[in-house]
Amino acid sequence: NNWMVVLVSDGETGRFDFSKKSTKGGSVADRVKQDFCSKHPNRCYQLRVSENQALSESDSWQGLLSRIRQLIVQALTKLMMRCEDFVRDVREQCHQKDW
Repeated sequence: NNWMVVLVSDGETGRFDFSKKSTKGGSVADRVKQDFCSKHPNRCYQLRVSENQALSESDSWQGLLSRIRQLIVQALTKLMMRCEDFVRDVREQCHQKDW
């Protein structure tokens, strides 16, 4: 249930390498964000890659890694909460007569 959409674009123009650069609803990035990330906008990231290794590309990669770390921590937090709930339920059952 954990997912992330990474849009890779040309770092200079911000365009994607698709045959159609834009659609009726706006750019390709806008359509992807609307279709896949409307409820979870933090799960959509635009990675700008250029040929001349600019500083902004490094920032873009750092931003991607930061977003991945953030989503991993969120997923692990949810998992820990479920495990704690399970342990709590089992602990409460041990006080019953028929346990």
